[in-house]
Amino acid sequence: MRTIVLLASALVLGTLVQLYGTALADLGVGISHSEIVIDDDLSRGGRYRVPSVTVTNTGTEQSRYEVVISFIQDREELTPNPDWFRFDPQAFDLDPGQAQLVTIALNVDDGAEPGDYFALIEAHPIRADSGITVGVAAATKLSFHIEPSSTLELWRLRIARFFDDNSPFSIVLPPTLAGLILLYFISRRFSLRIERRR
Repeated sequence: MRTIVLLASALVLGTLVQLYGTALADLGVGISHSEIVIDDDLSRGGRYRVPSVTVTNTGTEQSRYEVVISFIQDREELTPNPDWFRFDPQAFDLDPGQAQLVTIALNVDDGAEPGDYFALIEAHPIRADSGITVGVAAATKLSFHIEPSSTLELWRLRIARFFDDNSPFSIVLPPTLAGLILLYFISRRFSLRIERRR
C-alpha cells in the first residue's frame, strides 16, 4: 500500500513539475534592425539585395519562426507587393538564444508605381504542425523609393498627384478652363449678333 501511495505521489509531483515548466516556457522573438532605409533610387524591373536581418529566439523554448512582409494601415507611402521579396531562409527552427541570419532579395515589378514605399519585415513564431502564427512578433521598418523611368513619366506623375491632392477643385478647373477657351475661339471666329425685331 505504501508503494502505491509513493508511486501516486511521484506521478502527481511529476505532472505538477511538467505543468509548472510548461507555464514558465515563453515564446519570444527579436530582430537585429529597427529600421532599414535604402538611400539609392530603385528602378522598375530591378533586382536588389536588402540588408540582411538576424532573427533571435528570445524565449525559453524551441520554436519555428517565419519572416514575412507586413504593413501598417493609413500611411502615406505606397505598399510594396509581398511577392517582390524573397527570404532565405523564410522559415526555420531556433532553440532558445539561437539566432538565424536571413538574406533578403527585392525584385521590383516592371509595372511598379514610382514613389516612396514603406513596409515591415516581420519575424514571428509559428506552430510547426499547423503554420498558425503565434501572437508575438518583431519587425524592422523598410523604406525605399522607386524612380520614374523617364522625365515624361515624372511630369505625368507630378500632374496626377497635383490633381489628387487638390480634388475636387482640380477636377472642376480643367473643364471650366477648356470651356472658356472654346468660347473665346468661337466668338473670334464667328460673329454672334442678337437683335430685337418688331
